[in-house]
Amino acid sequence: MEQLTTLSTFSGREALQRVYFSVLERTGTLSLLATMLRVCTGSLPIAALLKTETSVQHPLGFFRGLSLFMQEIVYKHYLSSIHSLVYFGAAVLLTIVGLYRFTESVSEPLVVGAVILEAALLGLLFVVGMFSPPDYAHKPVDTESEIQQLVREVGEISADYAGFSMQVDTVTQALGGIQQRMDELIASVNEMSRAATAATSPPSEMLEVMHSTTESLRNLQTTVIQLVKATDDIKDREVRLQVRAQLEDMLQTAARVQTAQDSAQGA
Repeated sequence: MEQLTTLSTFSGREALQRVYFSVLERTGTLSLLATMLRVCTGSLPIAALLKTETSVQHPLGFFRGLSLFMQEIVYKHYLSSIHSLVYFGAAVLLTIVGLYRFTESVSEPLVVGAVILEAALLGLLFVVGMFSPPDYAHKPVDTESEIQQLVREVGEISADYAGFSMQVDTVTQALGGIQQRMDELIASVNEMSRAATAATSPPSEMLEVMHSTTESLRNLQTTVIQLVKATDDIKDREVRLQVRAQLEDMLQTAARVQTAQDSAQGA
């Protein structure tokens, strides 16, 4: 058998919420509110509505029970509905005031009634807001569970940080490989540049050999020219010798002919 000191304690408020949802399944809103008010004030035993045997040692009475009813039932389960009614009343009031301002089809009593309705809804919202549940009405904080949750979150953060560190190491290794490939590429480009420079600008040894070859060719050309000139001179000498020999032969032949003629005339 569960015994509750009062319904205003935390366990009492939990039991009151169980009663609310139990009654909600089999009754309407107005009957539900009336039943829960009777339970809060102590006029209706809580054991009559719960399947378990539960008793309250100290009933709250009417005023304290009404305060508990406003906190646990009206504030927690109907505050959003009251907000909606307040917004609806404001919309109705604006509509009626606008029609009254621009048309003559709306009377002043209707405007006054809309203002009174909106004021009543705002007053209801104010009264319900005054009965917000106190801090001790919430579930007490389990310090040990909170520490365990904190330790678990720290462990998760450490695991995430370790994974992040591994990813950073992987990225660093990848960047190192990229740097090595870039160095190899730069070395290849430098080698290609040196090869292109060597192809367009021969080395000094090759230039010296080329100069020596050119000088030798020039000397050979000079020698050939001199040989040609010497050959021409030789040819001229041979021609002159041949002409001289022919002239000598001709002169000797003419002398013999002349001698023969003179001999013939003397005879």
